[in-house]
Amino acid sequence: MSDLLPKITWADQLLEGADPGDCGPYVVNDNLRRLMVLGEIHAQPEGGYPFSDGFQVLPGGRRIWAGPGMVDMFRNKKIGLVRAPENEDLGAPSDWFELQRLYATGEGFPYEGDFYLLPNRKYRENMFTHHPPGRESFTTFVGYRGHAHPFPTVLTPSALRHIRPGEVEPYLAYKRVEGYATNLLREAYLRLRDQPLLDLQAVGILQHHHTIGATDVLDLTYDIEVAKLFALVDFEPLSDDGQIKEFRGEDDYSSVFQIVVRSLGRDQPMDLPPPYQGRLQLLPYNVFPLSVVTESADRERGFGVSGFGPDDMDNYGTVLNITEWRYHPRSNPEGWDAIGGVPDVQRLAPATWAEKRRLLGLAPDAHWLEDLLSDVRQRVWSRFPWWQATFLND
Repeated sequence: MSDLLPKITWADQLLEGADPGDCGPYVVNDNLRRLMVLGEIHAQPEGGYPFSDGFQVLPGGRRIWAGPGMVDMFRNKKIGLVRAPENEDLGAPSDWFELQRLYATGEGFPYEGDFYLLPNRKYRENMFTHHPPGRESFTTFVGYRGHAHPFPTVLTPSALRHIRPGEVEPYLAYKRVEGYATNLLREAYLRLRDQPLLDLQAVGILQHHHTIGATDVLDLTYDIEVAKLFALVDFEPLSDDGQIKEFRGEDDYSSVFQIVVRSLGRDQPMDLPPPYQGRLQLLPYNVFPLSVVTESADRERGFGVSGFGPDDMDNYGTVLNITEWRYHPRSNPEGWDAIGGVPDVQRLAPATWAEKRRLLGLAPDAHWLEDLLSDVRQRVWSRFPWWQATFLND
């Protein structure tokens, strides 16, 4: 173990029920015994979160995502307005079939009775704020995910893929380990980089670097080319290395998913409760770029997204559309034509994933972070010896 963590004490004090004292920009969530930045206060909307119907199976076996309001809009043909992004003239759909096509191709989504068209122009990190007149503005993130083989779920994070809905104990055990590891990271980043971490950032680091095994944060990228690469690589367990995929059969397709997620938070600052003074701009707590906390995620254009459960449950009703493109060199060679085609890296076989990372400039993180995460893993195994077996079998 290196000398990076000897002064990191808050996590152990919190685990033992002690008061860590002054934690700088963090406050202690007494129920979870974990550090939180004050701006992570979760503001649940009045009336709760919207309901998502999830994936629906169409005649012929094709799946389509039914986010909040989608079933009511298309089944009953109930729609308010078609809203285009400001300063973009995308043209209104001519009929319901055109509206359905726009939804099926990932060019728009229903929200609160209206249909919103996604912008054609590229925005920073694929985040765009919609400003419907007379309504509260909201922000969407368009992320991508690549699957090298057919998989039963799209949204379910790795830590929840073997947990059945309502199964509590395995998840609580994971959250104890995750809470301890994120508390270590929060204090370490504050001391080493003078940088406080949000919860989603801390868990995203653990997820992105396989520090404690599976987590409940989903990795997405805002660069569709990165998603294509992940869809064409078979990774080795607990490793960033792998080989270009060999297609096993005619049904062994590679998929790229586009996922439109609504950011949860408030656009207007809130008055701080006593004893604090002033106003606070609430931060999104379900979507956050990892580029500011890990160089590898920056180069892979990585985002962490939370709020999903087993069997593609959308706990907060934030997923507004999911679009899938399938590719197979023999049975569906044109499957990715609509998203720019198959990248040249497919022709690099038998180059390894490490070689592809070098060609794309996806260099590994600095040694200080690698050392820090190694220390965090050792501290976790020391505190939770049984978790090492879980990690190795993940």
